Parts: sequence; structure tokens; C-alpha cells
Amino acid sequence: MAQPVAPITRRVWARIIDMMAMWFYSIFARMIFSGINRPYGDEGLSMIIALLLACPVLFYSLWTETLWHGQTLGKMVLGLRVIRQDGSAATFTDYALRWLLLSVDLNVTGGLGLLVMCCNQRNQRLGDLAAGTIVVNSNEIDLMYSRPVVPYANPEYRPTYPEAADMDINQSEVIERTLKLDANDSQGLASRLSVIVQHTLGIMPRVQHTTPSEFLSVVLNDYLYYSSRPLIDDDSHA
Repeated sequence: MAQPVAPITRRVWARIIDMMAMWFYSIFARMIFSGINRPYGDEGLSMIIALLLACPVLFYSLWTETLWHGQTLGKMVLGLRVIRQDGSAATFTDYALRWLLLSVDLNVTGGLGLLVMCCNQRNQRLGDLAAGTIVVNSNEIDLMYSRPVVPYANPEYRPTYPEAADMDINQSEVIERTLKLDANDSQGLASRLSVIVQHTLGIMPRVQHTTPSEFLSVVLNDYLYYSSRPLIDDDSHA
């Protein structure tokens, strides 16, 4: 399913809010440093205190996105969140890659990250491309942090029905709603819908499915697999 990618303008505003938060903290940290350093005047101690006080700024995006599940203060205010391209929750490694390349995106290259964001459909900066993440509107997605990883997100997943790549998001939502119904009530509807799906997409079941719902679930996961990989080679659909 196509993820609701956040507009570049909202990401810029989120960054501005984050920079303001870091600026206010820096003022507060200087006050603390002056208050602690004045009575002692020890150069070694002063350096240690300065480094400790600088850590929240130096590692800002890393610790906030890790603790707040893909959100900094700015992203939280504007309803944005970092997730993986397949729709699953990002990991610490993903956040670390984004943090490591943040200075390249913003400072070292003079804003190359913004240019890269403007040149790809998913508004990904260099850090996102390296980590395989996207920034989305968090109020439009349902991240399943406490649920098992969805089948299509497994690196070993292999689609059964290449025809599922021709589905659109509306068709996938119909299947998803059907599968969410109580099992006792959905089998009749699932049976009818599976016939419609087979006819519409020209699918001939390649394996023996125990129930229509199982068939629909496989088709839906295949669709999610293909839609989460827009750059996949067309030959892989064959």
C-alpha cells in the first residue's frame, strides 16, 4: 500500500522547530555550564561538562527518533514520523544512518539533502535513501509496533501472484476490510470477493488455498510487496 509521504514543506517546518528547540536548550545549557564552571574553574572538568551538555544537541535526531518511535519534537508537532519504506517501524540502525548523514544533507554540502528530496517521488534525503526510510504523515498510517512483522516486509518474501501489482489502493482496501471482518461473517463475502479478484486481475490460483480469505490475504500481501517497491524491475513481475 502506498504510504502517505510527508510534503517537503512540512519536513522543512519540522526541522525549523527542531532547530529552535536546540537553540533554546543551548541557551539553557550555557547557563548551567556557567553556574557549574564558575566555582571550580578546572579546565578538564569544564571540558567534560561541556561535552555532556552538548550531547542532547549533537545526538538530537538519534535519541528523539529512537525514544519517540520515529519522531523528533518538530515531527511530533506537525504529525510526521519516520518509518521503513515497506511500512514497518524503523529500527535503531535506520535512525543511526539517518543521523550520521544528517550533517551531509544539511551542513557539509550546503543543503544537498533538500535538492535530493526534490528529485525523488518519496521526498527522501540522502539519510533516508541510505537507511531505506521515508517520512510520512503519522495521523494517516497505522504502525503495528506490537504486532508481528507483516509477511510482505520479510526480506525472504516471494510473491505468489504477480498480477497483484496491477491492483490499486482502493481494491486493496476492499480486500483489507473484508479480511478484518469476523471469520464467521466474512467467508461468504470473501468467497464472492475472491471470484471477483480472480476475474478482474486474471488470476488463476497457483496453490491450494484452504479458504477464500487465505487467497485474498496472499493477493493483498503480494500487492503490498510490489507497491512498497516502486523501483522494482518489471522483469520480476513475470
